Amino acid sequence: MPAFNKEKLQRAVFILNGIIFLLGSSLYFEDGKNLFGIIQLMAGLFNLIALVKWIKHRFASLIDFFLGILNIVIAFATAIDYFYSDKKYIQYAWLLVTIISIVTFIIKLKKSKPK
Repeated sequence: MPAFNKEKLQRAVFILNGIIFLLGSSLYFEDGKNLFGIIQLMAGLFNLIALVKWIKHRFASLIDFFLGILNIVIAFATAIDYFYSDKKYIQYAWLLVTIISIVTFIIKLKKSKPK
């Protein structure tokens, strides 16, 4: 059984968040919530850009912190918006993304603390 790899988990979270944010932005544009659509679109793009190795290498700590906070805030705000919009199930997926993003952010913060 392969060992747990924090880097692979982080990459998976960036990919998951990036795709979900990009897809979610289209729903906000359809509903006329253009500002939030743009914010989600940017968050999706930033998540996917963070996977590019040379960008990740040069700005790793700044990207990780910024995206960690951005992912948590947007995922939670999106879940709340879907709850108020009386959607059936999508809000639970966004709550799951929020929880995964919080756990990943905490793991990253603990890893980056000086010993």
